[in-house]
Amino acid sequence: GQYPQFRFAILIGGFLPRDDVYAEIVKGGRPKCRSLHVMGLTDELVPPSRSIELMECFEVSEVFEHPGRHGVPCNAEFRNKLKSFLAEDCGQLQS
Repeated sequence: GQYPQFRFAILIGGFLPRDDVYAEIVKGGRPKCRSLHVMGLTDELVPPSRSIELMECFEVSEVFEHPGRHGVPCNAEFRNKLKSFLAEDCGQLQS
């Protein structure tokens, strides 16, 4: 399968599909867009190992780990990481 030409992807608590057929499509597609994978180190719904498995499917990936569980971190460190990641594709962002 072909992926649309996205410039980037941000995946928070992301994981490969459990269905082997769809998981193989993702693995075989090797998305070329930059990706940011956000994972909670104590996430029990999507353990970091599952997010890493998805991250490895992308050709260009970055990771942001936070000490929390399954959710979007809201601290300054994450906001700064997100701004710098987006700035690479979208130009300078306002504070």
